[in-house]
Amino acid sequence: AITVMLTLCSVSSGARIQYEKIGCDVTMQCGSLDNDASVTWKVNGTDVKARRREEGPRLILMEVNMSSNGLYSCFQNPDGQRRDQINLRIGYCELMSGGLVGVWPHFLSHSGWVMGKTAQLTR
Repeated sequence: AITVMLTLCSVSSGARIQYEKIGCDVTMQCGSLDNDASVTWKVNGTDVKARRREEGPRLILMEVNMSSNGLYSCFQNPDGQRRDQINLRIGYCELMSGGLVGVWPHFLSHSGWVMGKTAQLTR
């Protein structure tokens, strides 16, 4: 049997949450916009400075690390209307007895995040 303790968090902003593994490339989609839509991305209200590619309404962050955590917002050009918000949470996968198990307890408290209940998953 494998037991995984997973900390669940709640977000006060109403943004959706996207969990990703440290060191991977991460793709975020700006809502349901068409592939040819032009958007501008911000993280925590400022320009995205991380190594990235932008493909229409998608933002692709390269080799994310813990500093990639944050609230990402996309705005449709040219009117600047906010179309989507994503809380990006970067974590680790840990090798436990019985195989590789994804575990996300490494998220630190962040503005807008409240550490909440703990769920126990057993297989």
